[in-house]
Amino acid sequence: MGGFPAVEIFKCADAPWVLFIHTIGGSANTWKEQTEAFSANYNLLLAELHCEHGDETLTMEGVCERLFVLLNERGIKRIYIVSICGSSLIALAFAALYPDMVGGMVMVSGILALNKAEKDGVKITLLLKNIAPYMLAYRIMAWLIMPGKIHRKSRRILIQEARKIGRDEFRRWVEFFPTILDNDSYIARFNSLKSPPPSLYIMGAGDKRWLPLIRQHIDRLNNARIEALPECGHVCMMDRPDIFNKTTLDFIGTLIEKEQKQ
Repeated sequence: MGGFPAVEIFKCADAPWVLFIHTIGGSANTWKEQTEAFSANYNLLLAELHCEHGDETLTMEGVCERLFVLLNERGIKRIYIVSICGSSLIALAFAALYPDMVGGMVMVSGILALNKAEKDGVKITLLLKNIAPYMLAYRIMAWLIMPGKIHRKSRRILIQEARKIGRDEFRRWVEFFPTILDNDSYIARFNSLKSPPPSLYIMGAGDKRWLPLIRQHIDRLNNARIEALPECGHVCMMDRPDIFNKTTLDFIGTLIEKEQKQ
């Protein structure tokens, strides 16, 4: 099994590596507001989960293995992960499976579990993928995840990205989504680690759906905390990239300083 394709931005051999993982329907372009700020001090890998369309059934172990191969092919032994929304569950599983590789994680609008309303939204999307044009299904999914005027810009950007992946790839990843939500075993494995990698869940203060949800569930995860950014909705790294970049870079920088002192 080969690794996922990725956009690589290399600074120097001594610089730490940051792995960015976009959400379902996204691409490396999701992180366009981050690359300049992060590449000043870090080597970057922006994974492209949809670049090679396939027909195999996705599993969490298989997705994490492809991320491992992506890193191993480049001789990368240690990373800091930045993920968003559904891919935060992939990042958590990766850290549980390959804990020695992960120095810390930033979960943008991260998820640990869903309430009934969100579970119903997933069921609606799973139903629509078979009976409606995939972009209509994605538009509805985007509205369910990011309702209201505050998310208008983010919805537009993510819908534009989703047009590139095609119907079959969209369906394959939508079918995978219930699998990544079945994450109790990965949370237990992560919490059983002697030193779980620190996790920062960066949320938008204006994200009325997902911020209360992560506050409800954050105590399930060891060594994790939440930071809510002002004037931001669900996709806060697009809403206020200046605040997001500083918060994330400060978090990763602090972790690296602690590791260097040990």
